[in-house]
Amino acid sequence: MKKIKYTFLIGTFSILGIKAQNSLTVNIENIPSAKGNVEIGLFNSEKGFLKEGSQFIKKKVKVIGNSLKYTFQNLPKGNYAVAVFHDENLNNKCDTNFIGMPTEGFGFSNNFRPKLSAPKFNQTKVFVENNKNIHINLIN
Repeated sequence: MKKIKYTFLIGTFSILGIKAQNSLTVNIENIPSAKGNVEIGLFNSEKGFLKEGSQFIKKKVKVIGNSLKYTFQNLPKGNYAVAVFHDENLNNKCDTNFIGMPTEGFGFSNNFRPKLSAPKFNQTKVFVENNKNIHINLIN
């Protein structure tokens, strides 16, 4: 009987054009101070990856502790990459030193740790279907 009800609901949703909604919850940890904001860039393509203004969605979240969580709702199923940085001084950019290394906390999906250059989309991508959770530990 339960299977019949479940099949009926799926059929009804399909007829009405209601699609399953996908979400991506980003759990950011290891935030060094409760100052400023964390900027989260969600990218859905290799083209423009890590370029300001090329984000599929960009969010700014106020820091109130050493971790935070943000959920992107209603995403199409597919591959995404996440890049975050802790804008501790609220200047709306990820500060870097003279050789271009970030001086504020930063991180990527898959907890990718860059060695000598910025990561590629394929190194940080995650497949989102239904409700996906990821954890990013900031590099400080």
